[in-house]
Amino acid sequence: MAVAQAEVKVRTTGTGPGVTALCLALAASDDGGPACVLPFGRDTLLTRMIAQLRAYGVDRVVVLTRPTWRDVCRASVGPDVEVTAHPRLSDMLDRIANFADTAPSDLLIVHGDVVTHNGAVANLLADPRIGTGVLSSTDAVAGLLAPRLRITRGRVMACESAYHSVRVHNSSLLAMCKIGASDLGEAAVAARELADLTRWALPERWGDEFAWKVADRGATVLERNAGLAVLADQLADGPRPAGFPGPTELREQIADEYERRVALPAEALRDDPLPLLVVGLIRRDVMLTTAYLRRLHWDRPVSVADAEAAHDELAAVDEDAVQLSSAVKATDGFFTTFLVSTYSRYIARWAARHGLTPNQVTTASMLLGVLAALAFATGGNAGMVAGALLLQVAFTADCVDGQLARYTRQFSTLGAWLDSVFDRGKEYIVYAGLAIGAAARGDGEGIWLLAAAALALQTFRHFIDFSYAAQQHQALAVSVRHPVKSPDEGDVSRWEESIGDAEDSISVLQRLGRSGIRTSVAFERQPWRKWFKRIIVLPIGERFALISLAAAIAGPRTTFTWLLAWGLVAAVYTTTGRVLRSFA
Repeated sequence: MAVAQAEVKVRTTGTGPGVTALCLALAASDDGGPACVLPFGRDTLLTRMIAQLRAYGVDRVVVLTRPTWRDVCRASVGPDVEVTAHPRLSDMLDRIANFADTAPSDLLIVHGDVVTHNGAVANLLADPRIGTGVLSSTDAVAGLLAPRLRITRGRVMACESAYHSVRVHNSSLLAMCKIGASDLGEAAVAARELADLTRWALPERWGDEFAWKVADRGATVLERNAGLAVLADQLADGPRPAGFPGPTELREQIADEYERRVALPAEALRDDPLPLLVVGLIRRDVMLTTAYLRRLHWDRPVSVADAEAAHDELAAVDEDAVQLSSAVKATDGFFTTFLVSTYSRYIARWAARHGLTPNQVTTASMLLGVLAALAFATGGNAGMVAGALLLQVAFTADCVDGQLARYTRQFSTLGAWLDSVFDRGKEYIVYAGLAIGAAARGDGEGIWLLAAAALALQTFRHFIDFSYAAQQHQALAVSVRHPVKSPDEGDVSRWEESIGDAEDSISVLQRLGRSGIRTSVAFERQPWRKWFKRIIVLPIGERFALISLAAAIAGPRTTFTWLLAWGLVAAVYTTTGRVLRSFA
């Protein structure tokens, strides 16, 4: 109970006061009514979504629907929920623009027929790092109702809509977008521009793009049911076993799936303003970040049977276990992932239950690092072993602080700064402790030179890492994009571009760089190779493990020698890879 209360407190305050939510009720169910009023336990899909939004700090909820569904939507919600109806896509976009102009704080746009866990909603609403962003999933999400995205370094670079394509995609949009207060002006401009484009005849090629999407998704469904179609033809020409479905029933089964997976979603997508608005924001260079679904459930049912299945699937997922697992960074090294995070996540949950904050754990980690350095400085064998153990405890605490922050969504600029500074501080003070310890045990000749070399090498590697990341973010910020009326997304960033294009027109250095990228991608096709690549770069987990093991077994001089040897290999490897990517 303590954890639940702590999480609710973070979630409800993360969005700030005065948040407005536009709940879209535009998708049709198989009975012709709005899908959002399908039953879900004792509620409907719409009332459940509104309750979730209320729990996470949304003050005002407005349902935007079609004129023929206004009464049924109004009957399913409380008197404090406004229901407004608009017949055309352009009218809906105009309405969104008006809300963006007048919203006192953040504006959330979400479909009312979405079935997902509370944590998925909170991942977008309660994370203070997300100003303007979307909910997404990197897993394959079937159907037209989950438009494709391309995300690079946490930034949404391209989005699919009914009328826009994405050349390279690695994620899906999950019908939820939050627009931060600072971006509401750009959102209003984008919505009005899109309203003007959809008011009369659609721009050139928009209709062709939509028709291609429907045909492509339809072909996938028909291909998946090709065996049933053949069986139906065979049964139509001959006898069938007793109790076996007839050809008419089989064809109806195929037609029913086509309607649920293609026809109804296509109709909903045609008039869906949400992905269009996301496209408009991207084309106006608004910084869109993303909250990930992880392994939580997400669905948009279009029938009573679908809603019942979604209810059961939602209940089958242990949401707290998923959130705890998601608190572990997916990009951690081998040592951290398999030898520390397997237990540190449970320490993070214990810390949450006892009211500890990430900054407190970060500070404790630094103090433990200082104690490790003091133990190393004694120079004795017992001091080396004690320092090694204390350093591992400090590293575990360093993992816990980030996992605690992600588990409870307690993020801050101060916390990020402390984590970065204390990570460097622990490592460098341990170098000093090892050098002092070596001198204390009579092995001090040249030891400070070794310590300074190890420190300089690690500082160089940090400088390269940070400058390369900054250069990539800068390149993303200046990427050229087509106007919103163009179905094409515009220029794809160089490191995302298909490296097989125009091989005959590129320079020798570009060809060399692309060959290096191809080799790197091919090398990761087996999991053990991916982990080998993560180990060879000597991340912080492997470095601290190396320091602890070498210091306890062989002493400070060997520790610095191993750090320099492995660090040089890692520096050459990472620098070569980044140079090749720059060539490409």
